Amino acid sequence: MGNLIINKVGTESIALIQELTMQVWPQTYTATLSQEQIDYMLNMMYSTEALQQQMSSGSQFIVAYYDEQPVGFASYGPTEKENEFKLHKLYVITTIQKTGAGKGLLQFVMKNVREFGCTHLILQVNRQNENAIGFYNRMGFSKEYEADFEIGNGLYMKDYVMGIDL
Repeated sequence: MGNLIINKVGTESIALIQELTMQVWPQTYTATLSQEQIDYMLNMMYSTEALQQQMSSGSQFIVAYYDEQPVGFASYGPTEKENEFKLHKLYVITTIQKTGAGKGLLQFVMKNVREFGCTHLILQVNRQNENAIGFYNRMGFSKEYEADFEIGNGLYMKDYVMGIDL
């Protein structure tokens, strides 16, 4: 594989983010979430309107490219706590996982949020997503707590909240 390039993106890349999501989500969540929950969450978080709202309310989006091909994305933004940011999303297409793309995306986020004075970065990860939990542990994150987050329609995200001091 060639060089990894990461670019900040905006609303012009919504269709690309949606396309990458549809490549990653089914393989990532089919074994742990019902189809009803997957469909609900995709609409809630990845519809054009939802992504536009996230971008207009301060979430930054980045896309990773290998050999000029988009292979993953991440988003992040400040929380209500001083000097704390949250990694909202980090996804890499399955065939590219374990090549450094996820690490590159996360390192880009960590460097960028430090420039904003961030001293603590948090994220939520599905408690059954062992691959992601292992990745975040290897990157220095640790479990802070677990919680069930109601997302509407009688559905919950059963997550760990993980964090790292920067």
